[in-house]
Amino acid sequence: MSFRLALLFLAASAAFAVDLELIDARTGKPIAGAGVRIWSDNGIRCSRAPCPTNGKEWKGKSNAAGVVKLPDGFIQLATNVTVSGYDSRNLSPDAQKQKRVTLKLTPGNH
Repeated sequence: MSFRLALLFLAASAAFAVDLELIDARTGKPIAGAGVRIWSDNGIRCSRAPCPTNGKEWKGKSNAAGVVKLPDGFIQLATNVTVSGYDSRNLSPDAQKQKRVTLKLTPGNH
């Protein structure tokens, strides 16, 4: 493998660190093609500004297998996943250490 190709491979593999698999808790089937919003921050809560929370937002859709690919470093101390038609859930900060995380979601009003 050439040096240039190796760099491209490393850049591509580092761009997305965690595959988040979305599963319907009632049916056990993947939640495919759903609108997804993920908000994360470092957990700091302030009584007045400025408040350095390092807030990040990601919006997109799950693929046909019910998977969304989260960028490296996106999961922080407080990470919330909202999927259209389902109750929102929080992710553990430890999820960042995994390559794939399965999240079972209960149908709801979102």
